[in-house]
Amino acid sequence: EDGDPDMYLSFDIEYPTGHNYDYVADAIAVDTFSLSRSQYGFCGSAGRDANCTLYIAVMAYESSYYEIAVFDTTNGPVRCAEGCGWTELGDGQCQLGCNTTSCHNDRGDCLPG
Repeated sequence: EDGDPDMYLSFDIEYPTGHNYDYVADAIAVDTFSLSRSQYGFCGSAGRDANCTLYIAVMAYESSYYEIAVFDTTNGPVRCAEGCGWTELGDGQCQLGCNTTSCHNDRGDCLPG
């Protein structure tokens, strides 16, 4: 059985679940989550100016396949490969410029099957 993984995140809850989390990314197919220090709730109860840890949990069927990629965009957008734009990733079409391990094979668009 294939399943669509969902991602649960929290600054205060060490093991976030589908019933106890601060943020959720549960779109069908590729889930993306962006967070900035200016966002409400950043660092949870510690406050946005504190050093903190973001806890991430992924829930899915046992046979699900997923990868987590984290990018620091403090100094502007990050490209996973030269010539690959973020809007091309995971759009249902395999772009050769995005078919790299750092782009997760065009977020799965270039994987067989």
